[in-house]
Order: sequence, then C-alpha cells, then structure tokens
Amino acid sequence: MYPLIEKEMRKKFKIKFDSGVEPVFVQCPAALIMLGDHTHYNDGIILSAAVNRFAGAAIKKRNDKKVIFQIYNRKQVYSIDQLSDNNQNLNGSEFINFKPLLNAFVKKSWVDTGFECLIGSDIPLCIGLGHISSHFLAVAMAIVAEFKIQLQQNELIELVGKSQIDSLGKITNKAHLFTSFYAKLNQLLKTDLRQLKTESIRFSSGELKVVIFDTGVKIQEAKDICTERIEECMVGVQGARLYIWGIRNLRDVNLDFLQRHFNMLPRRIYNRILYNVLERIRVEKAIESSSNKNLDDFGRLLYESHASLRHDYSLGSEQLDFLVGEAKRFDFVFGAKLISCSTIESTFNIVHKAHTGEFIKAVKKSYKEKFKRNLNAYTLEIINGVSSK
Repeated sequence: MYPLIEKEMRKKFKIKFDSGVEPVFVQCPAALIMLGDHTHYNDGIILSAAVNRFAGAAIKKRNDKKVIFQIYNRKQVYSIDQLSDNNQNLNGSEFINFKPLLNAFVKKSWVDTGFECLIGSDIPLCIGLGHISSHFLAVAMAIVAEFKIQLQQNELIELVGKSQIDSLGKITNKAHLFTSFYAKLNQLLKTDLRQLKTESIRFSSGELKVVIFDTGVKIQEAKDICTERIEECMVGVQGARLYIWGIRNLRDVNLDFLQRHFNMLPRRIYNRILYNVLERIRVEKAIESSSNKNLDDFGRLLYESHASLRHDYSLGSEQLDFLVGEAKRFDFVFGAKLISCSTIESTFNIVHKAHTGEFIKAVKKSYKEKFKRNLNAYTLEIINGVSSK
C-alpha cells in the first residue's frame, strides 16, 4: 500500500467538508499500455502494467439528496441539488465525465442519497487514458464501499467501462480498468478484449523502472485524432469483409491476406489495417519474449511498435522520434515508444533501475540542446493493482 495520498486526502476531506466522520477512501494505480494500443476497438490483446501513481476518491454519505464533488487541490465546488439523470449542474465542469457513472448507480437504485466526494491524483496527465480510467475506477469503488453495494469484480469493471464509453466514446479502453484492478507486482497484464480474460505475464524481478518523458507539448484535438483512427478502422473492416466472409473486426485479418490484397484497398486504410495486424503479432511475440526473460527482444518490439504507430497509424512527431532515438543509444534501456491517446506528447522507456538517473540527465540535456525547451521526467515502478494488494 502507498499511504501518502490516503493520509493527505483524509485530512483534506475533513477540512473541505467540515466533517469529523472518516470517509471511505479508495485509491487506484494508473495503467500504462505497452503493446496493443489502438487495437482495443478491434477486440485486441493488450499488454500493460500498473504503475505507482494513483487516483484517489474519498466519499461520505449525506442525509439529503445533494452530491458534492471537489478536487483535492482546488477551491471550486460542484454540487447537484438532487439525484437525477440530468445532473445539469455538472455541465461545463471537469466532473461532466462522471455523469454516466453516477447515473448508472442511481438507475440501479444502489445510490438513493447524496454524498460528498473528494478526488485527488498524483498521476501525470501525459500518461493518457490510464489517468482517466483510474479516476473512474476509484470513484466507483468508493461509491460501492460507502453504499455497501454487492458487485462482483468483473461486474464493477463492466459498469465502469460502459460509463466511460457513454462519457468519452470508443476511444476508451477497458484494458486500463482491468490493469488498475488485476495487475501484479513486476508483471505485465495480458488482457484479451474479445474473451474479456486476463493473465499475468512474468516481466521483471524489480530490476526495471519505467521512465516517462513529458515534453509538455499539447496534442491539438487528440480525441478527434483517435476518433478518426477508429472510423478508418471501421472502413477497413468493411473493405476486408468484401474478401473475408464473416469477420467481426480487424482481429480476424491475417498478414498474408492483407499483403495479397494490397492493391485493393486505399493506402491509408491499408496502413491502418496493417498496424492492427502487426501490433497483434508484436503482442504475441512480446508475451513469448517476456516469458523467456528476453528483454532485448521485448524492447525491439516496443521500438517496432513506435515506428508502426508513426508510419502506419500517422501518430507521433519529430520530438517523440528524437526521444525514442535517444533511448536506443543506451544499452541499459530495453525499449521505448510514444504513449498513445495522451493529450501531451510523451514517451515511456524501460530502463535498468541502476541507470535511471544517468539516462534522464543525458536525455534532458540532449533534448534541451535540440529543441530549446525543458523535458519533464517521471520514474515509475510496476506494482500491484487494487485487487492484488
């Protein structure tokens, strides 16, 4: 257990809500997808890890129908005067994304009174959708605990996953939720989104760290870009169905078929399908490499995934290519790639723990010389998810 967030948030809760009663508190680690990103809307297989940055939610019932949300380090309060499907007072606030989640509990008659909710996080925004999912899961688990709702673990994940889709659309990835919940210390989690099954994959004995480089450069219209890729993949499925009867999505397309039909698909659509097909192959190879403790092969697959996201999926930038290129210069870095579905240009790197300081210092220096701006860095550990503590 990592107690810092809990201790500080319990203290803040009592101050902000003038309460002498201890709230229910839940914290969830952020999830980082390493391989399989952008295959989730095609029943993909994802390899991911939980890292030691957390979203926390402190909740206490009220005696009326009012629901009050507040962020840990901000003064502004958002309240709903009564529980309803509309929750109009959340419109325009940063809590708007929680409307479907709250409504899901209310419709089931699981929440029949108001509550106070304090939300906090030390997760860097550059980590992408793993930041959002851990917040959703923390709030949902806190509601379940405070209102003593009887839900199986996968039922909870299904409820939160549907609420995320209702809120954010198909860009959401249920693998983040599975990872924050089921991941294990120093292991990767394999999530099969077609079968909705997970499996822990041996990865590290604690000798590795995850280093994230955050350029601070915002990706304009990041959600629209991801939505466009989803739509292009849908077109790809329709095109592939002209030649393969009965396929559900791009997971059912193999590389040999795709290469034989190279000239029958628009180049952009071909490239989107190619990325999905190759990424599935990379995930399968990575599972084998990780199980055999072959970090060099695993890292090579990360570099290949970055290049494929850049060229086949048209994501990334010169700055991200530079950072991944820098990672390749060091023998103690086992792989790197861009972080997908982030609103900030960022990369993650798998680094031997004895050399993280040296690596960060060197890359910060070269990045500053190249782009005339500072680079932020975070050193993270691969940890247990909520259910494994």
